[in-house]
Amino acid sequence: MKPTRLPGLAALALSTLVLSACGASSDEESQGTTSTRGQEVTFAASDGVKLVGRIFGEGEVGVVLAHMGREGDTQKDWYSLARALAKRGYLALTYNRRGVCSSPGRECSDGADDYESSWQDVVGGADFLRSRGATEIVLAGASIGAMASLHALVTSSVEAAALIEIGGVNHASGYDFSREQIEALDGAKLFVSSADDFYGAADAAREWHSWASEPKQLEILPGGDHGTDMLIKGQPTARPLGELVLTFLTHAVPPR
Repeated sequence: MKPTRLPGLAALALSTLVLSACGASSDEESQGTTSTRGQEVTFAASDGVKLVGRIFGEGEVGVVLAHMGREGDTQKDWYSLARALAKRGYLALTYNRRGVCSSPGRECSDGADDYESSWQDVVGGADFLRSRGATEIVLAGASIGAMASLHALVTSSVEAAALIEIGGVNHASGYDFSREQIEALDGAKLFVSSADDFYGAADAAREWHSWASEPKQLEILPGGDHGTDMLIKGQPTARPLGELVLTFLTHAVPPR
């Protein structure tokens, strides 16, 4: 069942250049060039923990991209989308959550890998983007990154013009969201999951969407991949999910 879309989304066209950026190869990423891997930065979480990240693009709308929580999940999982956002005119930030390295001993964020504290990383990322000239913030997270982003919003720890949650789960990993909290969220909201997500993210996306106020959008994509696994090159969901995010943002918070 397809819910009603935000008005006008279907009419927005995406360029071939942006779509190709969403499918950039891992070979490009491994080259470590500024154009494909952004600019390495460090910033502090709201509790002072030092985090390592990368900045892509420039603009007054900043997008914080919070990665998933399994072993091996890092900021790299967002690089293709971050490049596409930069080409579209957004300022995008990827980062390694506290206690996470891009690879053993490389690009390591300080602190312990603690899910329940990772919402403070999201807040620090938003503050950092504002220090780099962003006047509006978008929070985008996958799995635990989605839950941390939601927590930062419902506790009024950060203000955001839009939320993109991909593969988040309710009542798990120290995060628990009520109808009242989700109903009170301002701004545009996009809830995404694969149909057969093993962790129950599709149920969470449907529930949160039913509770949320307008403007809101729900998308359940085919398959069973979790979070940013849907963006991996070669997955049938990679291009549709990239298009979905870019189109949603272009309508909800246009770049400037």
